Amino acid sequence: SAYLSAAMSTAEQEKSLQKAEDKAMEEEKQLSDQGTDDEYDSENEGGVVVSAMDLKEQANEAFKKQDFPEALRLWKASLKAALKVSIHSPSSDNWKLQLTCRLNMAQGYLSVKEYSSALMQCDFVLNHEPENQKALYRKASCHMALQEYDAARTALERLLHAHPSDKAAQQMLNELQREEKSQSKEEKKVYGKMFQGKGIVEE
Repeated sequence: SAYLSAAMSTAEQEKSLQKAEDKAMEEEKQLSDQGTDDEYDSENEGGVVVSAMDLKEQANEAFKKQDFPEALRLWKASLKAALKVSIHSPSSDNWKLQLTCRLNMAQGYLSVKEYSSALMQCDFVLNHEPENQKALYRKASCHMALQEYDAARTALERLLHAHPSDKAAQQMLNELQREEKSQSKEEKKVYGKMFQGKGIVEE
């Protein structure tokens, strides 16, 4: 039946999302492990910082060329280098670089439709900067792509509360409302067909 088919589809989507979540968590663990280095050379700290900045710029260029896998690889490398420095010599500039890499990675994951990984990066940033404009917008974009409209609305309302002049966020909210209306109409059609003939008496 249409109901069973919809239920199976939802279950498959949840299973797929869980796999993506597990993969994202494993990637994050590997990245953090790689960021530690017992043989860290403090004299080379400046070179590592420059390397992290250079890698970020290379990633940005790759993204502009729509080479999203390469951009993600380079942003991860930049974040790894920044993490290595932060363990031994934390600074506000280094922290800003880490957040920038994570925001960029979120956009990269969005571009290749790895929404679970994108959401993880957005949530990391939002845990530290709850009103971060880009993180909230990209979080909403993920939920929109997954048709998780309640979660998308929550992110957009947070964004517009903190940044009321954000036109892109308002446009997305308008789009969300249109999608919800369209979805509601489709659901009424499906349920209407499911219950057709229920009042007929069998002879």
